[in-house]
Amino acid sequence: AVGHCVLPPYICFSTTILTSLPFISTLVGGVEELSKDSNCGLIASTPEEFIKSMKIMDDKEEYNKFVSNCKVTRKKYLMANQIKKIEKLLS
Repeated sequence: AVGHCVLPPYICFSTTILTSLPFISTLVGGVEELSKDSNCGLIASTPEEFIKSMKIMDDKEEYNKFVSNCKVTRKKYLMANQIKKIEKLLS
């Protein structure tokens, strides 16, 4: 089996950004942005959805797709890119 990021929702965002690890979370604290916009993880609201998500993440090919998506998303949130966005807003 491959590794999984199954963490409390409030640290999924920062962990995903720092490590490019996909996650499984409930729908709280901004994880929806990482899940829907960039497909870095899965949202599970019920035990059945959590089990289904774990099975998806256990598939190496699917997991690697999530990792690739997380790496792309990570670049979006790098400090240098955030500074550029703020400078653009201020100019």
